[in-house]
Amino acid sequence: MAIYRISLNSQTKKVLIFLFSILLNLSVCAQIKPKGIPFIQNYTKEDYEGASQIWSITQGYKGIIYVASDNGVIAFDGSYWRKYHVSHNVAARKVKAGSDGKLWVGGPNSFGYFHPNSSGRFRFNSLSDTVKPVNNDMGTVWDIFLLPDKKVLHTDKGIYAIYHDTTVFYKIKNVYTNVFRIVNKIFVTDRENGLQVLTGKSFESFPDANSFKNLYVTGLFALNEDSYLVATHRNGLFIYENNKLRKWETPVNKFLKENQVYCGQKLTMKNASTTFASEYYFAFGTIQNGLLIIDKQGNAVQHLNKSKGLQNNTVLDIFQDANSNLWLGLDNGVDFIELSSPFTVFNDIIGFPGTTYALEFFRDKIYVGTNQGVFIKNQSEIEDVLAYSDQASIVPGTEGQVWSFFKDNNNLLCGHHEGIFSIRNSRAVKLNVEPGGWIIFPYLDGNLFAGQYDGIYSLDISGIFDNKVKSSVPYYKLNGFDETSRIIEIDKSDSSLWVAHGYKGIYRLTLNPARDSITGYKLYDSRHGLPVDQMNNVFKIRNELVIGTVNGIYKKVPGKDTIVPHDFYAKYLGNSSHIRKMIEDDYGNIWLSVDEDIAVMILQTDGTYTLQTDQFKRIKSTLIGGFELIKIMDESNVFFGTNEGLIHYTPQITKDASSSFNVLLRRANFSGKELIKAYSGYMSKANEINPKEPDIIPFTSNSVRFVYSAVFYEDVKSNKYQIKLEGFDNEWGDWTKKTEKEYTNLHDGEYCFMVRAMNTYSKTSETARFCFVIAPPWYRSGLAYLIYIASALLLIFIIAVIIYNRFKKQQFLLTEEKRKELEAEKHRYNETSVRNEKEITRLRNEKLESENARKNTELASFAMQITQKNQILGLVQRRLTEVSGNVNEDAKKQLQELIKQIKQENSGHDHDEKFDRYFNEVHNNFLTRLTIKHPDLSPKEIKMCAYLRMNLSSKEIADLLNITTGGVEKSRYRIRKKLNLSKEDNLLEYILKF
Repeated sequence: MAIYRISLNSQTKKVLIFLFSILLNLSVCAQIKPKGIPFIQNYTKEDYEGASQIWSITQGYKGIIYVASDNGVIAFDGSYWRKYHVSHNVAARKVKAGSDGKLWVGGPNSFGYFHPNSSGRFRFNSLSDTVKPVNNDMGTVWDIFLLPDKKVLHTDKGIYAIYHDTTVFYKIKNVYTNVFRIVNKIFVTDRENGLQVLTGKSFESFPDANSFKNLYVTGLFALNEDSYLVATHRNGLFIYENNKLRKWETPVNKFLKENQVYCGQKLTMKNASTTFASEYYFAFGTIQNGLLIIDKQGNAVQHLNKSKGLQNNTVLDIFQDANSNLWLGLDNGVDFIELSSPFTVFNDIIGFPGTTYALEFFRDKIYVGTNQGVFIKNQSEIEDVLAYSDQASIVPGTEGQVWSFFKDNNNLLCGHHEGIFSIRNSRAVKLNVEPGGWIIFPYLDGNLFAGQYDGIYSLDISGIFDNKVKSSVPYYKLNGFDETSRIIEIDKSDSSLWVAHGYKGIYRLTLNPARDSITGYKLYDSRHGLPVDQMNNVFKIRNELVIGTVNGIYKKVPGKDTIVPHDFYAKYLGNSSHIRKMIEDDYGNIWLSVDEDIAVMILQTDGTYTLQTDQFKRIKSTLIGGFELIKIMDESNVFFGTNEGLIHYTPQITKDASSSFNVLLRRANFSGKELIKAYSGYMSKANEINPKEPDIIPFTSNSVRFVYSAVFYEDVKSNKYQIKLEGFDNEWGDWTKKTEKEYTNLHDGEYCFMVRAMNTYSKTSETARFCFVIAPPWYRSGLAYLIYIASALLLIFIIAVIIYNRFKKQQFLLTEEKRKELEAEKHRYNETSVRNEKEITRLRNEKLESENARKNTELASFAMQITQKNQILGLVQRRLTEVSGNVNEDAKKQLQELIKQIKQENSGHDHDEKFDRYFNEVHNNFLTRLTIKHPDLSPKEIKMCAYLRMNLSSKEIADLLNITTGGVEKSRYRIRKKLNLSKEDNLLEYILKF
């Protein structure tokens, strides 16, 4: 693309560089941009799932944002919103982060702080009772001030000053009371007592305090040691100095009076350079018209309202975070404003809709070319912060795709999809009928050429707006070249034209002397040294034609048809970047589109360059690849065309893109059970859990899900994360935008989860670490291993015993074998003796058996004899008894004596004893043993058992006992019962074996 500029010699450039550096240093403190709209991120109530009104905002020491709402406290870490409820679920009206890690909260009859408990949970600790409110009604806490020696609460019932050992209450007499802190002093203003300051434990009035009595003060700020800026609800701004209150007549007073100041905040804009002090501003939130920021001279620097990107016009709270950006608590949501950014945007909010491809300033107007047409606006409107609310107007007839602008002293030309237009005072004239006007540029002799879709054209625009609008102008194509011509440069050494073609390479065109046709051309492509044929562009930088390629910057070798890498630029840009665009400004700085980024090579006084890239990464996602617009208006105003509109850049605002930020591990869920630790970002540094003491996780919970977030709020959607689980991953993973990671079925062992974040400026955070140990399963626990060891030792012992016993057995077998051999020999020796002894024993046993049989026969015979004798004696006794009845008394007495003797003889006691004795001798004390074991047997039953032992038949037993065989069977039945024999048991076998 050709750039029409005034040629400067090297000496002039050095002077300009020197002056430019002085101007930059003088203006480096102007940290808030007055032009354009800063980047704004809206967070709706649907995002944080809470109430609409946001009353207060603060930031914890790790960077987490906390807001007070009717639903309690809501925290935002850059990715997730999380609610925390105050006691009894009351509303929160004020949040204030303390340096001790506590989050102080006030609300309706409520005061306390959030702090992690012993398990790491963020819990509310109420201090309402310790305040000892009057009549148990503290009122609603609207503000909290944390001073070194006390805490001060502003409620609608009064002011509480809470000291270490006591609380002092100051009653409020009217609702128009406000409390402010300046350094470590507490100021109170109300309509009755004016301005007062808390001294010791009492309030003292300021001189001229009465001047405040009719004012509702909504902001009080120190200007210096003895003067203050006073903001009021409906009366504008005042200055209190030299003990007097006076109106501050500024251009913004009318605006503030009309829109009612609700809150205010002194802003300190930190300078990235330590050479210069920080600058301060004042921000005011209004009821009806959003946010207004002024400088210390009272000039409006920035104004934002609903029509400029806020969600709501009522601003309830203003908070400046650690990176000097603003958070607004609105009547309907939360808004984040990148106030510290060097970039602002002109987009469809202020009338420049669509994607921006071209920009020009012409006759106090700004012309913006987008994919929707040419839009025009007075330049003064974008300079006045409070003025540019009207939409830009489109130049009639230019609707459609705009590619470029070109201006000279009297004319503004537009390259358009429909052709070439000339524009003046909101009027457009089409200069040709051929479509596709890429670019207009002046040739060496002053003739104007246009690069179009199908080649290069010559045109004459002289007198186009003289007297009347011409319908056509001299306009013709340079024959001999029909390729698209979007990027063109002029080689003054031979008056040739160099045209970049997106897909073929670089063309070098030769014109005839009349400059009305192309006599020849040569195509330079990969055969001549270019890395590839595609995506090559040609630029004139430092009075030299250079070629931007996918592998850095190249140049043509003088006198040869060869293209080679340019070593000078390789020192700064390397040889692997895609150079899409290059522009040299009037100060010798070189602006580039490199890959997908913007960069600038800043010329130093010694002729070298420094490369700046970091802060431009904020807008890289919005650039139009291949159609980058970089417009340098002057040393303080640089514009970029993007798909979000026109972006303005102020080089003097030095954004410290290298500042550190935190990445926090917010949750660690093990198999659905949340482990809450200091890594959630709540604990103060003094209370952080030692990472050298990892948590022990049971094996049954060996699946884990981590949730993490980067506490960096500029372009949060661009934050990326890289993770690694030591003990599982060998290397870091790829950068992704995912904010959670899950691992399943982890083996037992030690692990460390590590996560780091990269923000939109490609800066990496420190690594957050969370170490834990997955305990082994029960069968591999310490106790299990003790059991295994004990079992192994027991097994070893058993094996040893078995081996020992086997050895002993083998030894025994050998001994036994020897013994058996000896015994066999002995047995053989004694076998005959043994057989003889057995024979003798057999004969002896036979003899004994024979003897026993004989004795049993004798016993049976003896018993039979006794029985027979008893039978005979019984018969004699009966006969004598019969005879005794027939004789005299003497004979009767003799017969009775004889009968008595017969009875005595027949009782058989002596015979029984003799039988028992003989029987026990023969049968191993059978009768004695039987009597002992079965004492309930009668003598007759014992006798029956003896006869059974003698193996006598029932008839023989009946004869011996003088009973019938049926009586024998009955006796046998009674004996079976007394011997406890079952039906299956044999009585005779039992007696014989007894």
